[in-house]
Amino acid sequence: PFRSQEEILIRRANRAYMMGAIGSLLVGASMGLGLWLRYRARQQAVLNADRMAGLTHSLKTPLAVLKFRCDTIRLGRLSQDQADAELMKLGEEVDHLTHLIENGLQAIRGVRESGPQELVTPGWLEDVATDLIAAFEADDRKLELQLAKENGKASLSSLRTALLTLLENALFHGDGKVRMQSQKVRNRLQIRVSD
Repeated sequence: PFRSQEEILIRRANRAYMMGAIGSLLVGASMGLGLWLRYRARQQAVLNADRMAGLTHSLKTPLAVLKFRCDTIRLGRLSQDQADAELMKLGEEVDHLTHLIENGLQAIRGVRESGPQELVTPGWLEDVATDLIAAFEADDRKLELQLAKENGKASLSSLRTALLTLLENALFHGDGKVRMQSQKVRNRLQIRVSD
């Protein structure tokens, strides 16, 4: 008479054991998922902090160029035509800064990692370097360009910011003549800034 009751109790015990095991597995899995999500959130926070630091560092050079141009116009060292040309360049620099900030914010939000690929020509590289020629001359330093005839492709906004930062670092933290070179290496255009 006790065998049927024993079987019922064993089935109940097995069912309770299985429910406990499944519950433990679910709790363990949810804890593991929570820890993984926390780890990913920390990684994303570090990445966003790095991107924000990069964006603020990238803004320093264009802002320095703007300040230099404003000072040049304010001190009245230029003719009216030269001052008008500098004002046009100021407008272009403000547009560039706006574009740079928008791209940086999109990268931080994860909307876009890099800009569109556009043509990098020797003339474009010379125009970028020209933005800092006056700063080099004011510091009695020489900026030498050795640009290859070949073209390359890059996000012009990002590349411009990188080149201005490198040239500014060479000006303020380096010595002697600063050289910007470009050359074709295999299928890529290599750009080098050295002092």
